[in-house]
Amino acid sequence: MVGSSHGQLVETEDAGQVDTVSGATSSSEKFQEYAAMLLNAAENGETDTLEVDNEVD
Repeated sequence: MVGSSHGQLVETEDAGQVDTVSGATSSSEKFQEYAAMLLNAAENGETDTLEVDNEVD
């Protein structure tokens, strides 16, 4: 599914338009959150490595 999410992100350039996966809500939400961070950084010309909190509650 990651490949599909990645493809949707590349195609739409909008993290909110990426479909979620039934039964993987938390993972889908994190993918959308990280994708939004990445797109925002790219739009602002930022090239530094992004750090994410990938800790499970």
